[in-house]
Amino acid sequence: MHFESLDLNLLRVLHAVYAERSVTAAAQILHLSQPAVSHALRRLREATGDPLFVRQGAQLVPTAYTRSVIAPTQAALRSLQRSLDRFAAFVEATVERRFVIGIHDALEMYAVPEVVVHVTRASPGIDVAAVPINPASLESDLAAGILDVAVDFVRPLSSDLRTRVIASDQLVVLCRKRHPAVKSGALTLKSYLSAEHVVVSAHRDGITIEDAELARRDLARKVRARTQRYISALDIVARGDLMLTMPRSYARVVNALAANMVLELPFSVPRLEHHLYWHRYAEDDPGNQWMRERITQIFAARG
Repeated sequence: MHFESLDLNLLRVLHAVYAERSVTAAAQILHLSQPAVSHALRRLREATGDPLFVRQGAQLVPTAYTRSVIAPTQAALRSLQRSLDRFAAFVEATVERRFVIGIHDALEMYAVPEVVVHVTRASPGIDVAAVPINPASLESDLAAGILDVAVDFVRPLSSDLRTRVIASDQLVVLCRKRHPAVKSGALTLKSYLSAEHVVVSAHRDGITIEDAELARRDLARKVRARTQRYISALDIVARGDLMLTMPRSYARVVNALAANMVLELPFSVPRLEHHLYWHRYAEDDPGNQWMRERITQIFAARG
C-alpha cells in the first residue's frame, strides 16, 4: 500500500467500522450513506490486500491485519484531531461530536442518565454511547480513541493514563423485609455468616471484596447463587432469604422497585473508589475536558 496515494478519509471509515462492528452504524456516526462506507471499505481492501473484516452473525469481526494496524491508525487520527482541536473552542451548544464512555453496568444507571439528560438539553449536536469495559484492553481502547473516557475501579495501569477519583462508596447488605436473620433492624456478623447469599459478578467464579476480607479473618459465608446483574439478584433477594452485598450508591438506584431492606455491613471493608480514566493523548482535548468535568460534577452531586 502506497501511503502517498492513500485517502486519509478511508482510515476514518476503518476506525468507525472497527468501533461499531457494523457498516450501517459506522455510516450513521460518519454522516455518510451505507453504500459510501461499503465503497470505502472496498477501496481499503484493494489497497491492503486484506479483507479487513469478516462477518460473524450480525457483526463484522476484524481480521488479524486490522487488529494489528488499528491502534497506531487510531492514535494517528487522534493526534491529528488534537492538533486541530487545540485551536478550536468547544462550544457545547453548537459542536457536533460523539462521546463513548466505558462504564460498568453497575454504574451506568447511576451516572449515564444524568449525562444524557444534560447533553440532550444543552448540546443538540452531541451523541453519547455507554459501552462495557474490557479490562484487558482498557488502556489501548483509550489510547486508540475507541473510548473517550472510562469509569472503573482502581487498576494497575501505565503512566500514559490519567485518572482522578470521582466517588467513594461503601458496601451494604440487602435482604427482604421481615428477614428472619434481622433483629431490630440491625444485622450482626453472626447472622450474616449464618445466612445464605447471592453474588453478582461478570465472572463464573472468583472472590469478592467482602469474601476476601472475611477470609483474612478466617471466616467464610455460604454463597448459593451467582448472577450477572444486580437487578436479577435483587429479585432473588425480595422473594427469598438470600442476602446480597452491593455498593450503597447503586443500591439507592436499583432497589427502589424491589424495596428490600438496606443494612450496614457488619464488618469493615475498604471503601470502593470509582476512578475516571482518560489517555494522555486526550489531556488537552477541549471536548474530552468538557466530558470529564460533566462526569465529575454528576458523581459529586450524587454523593
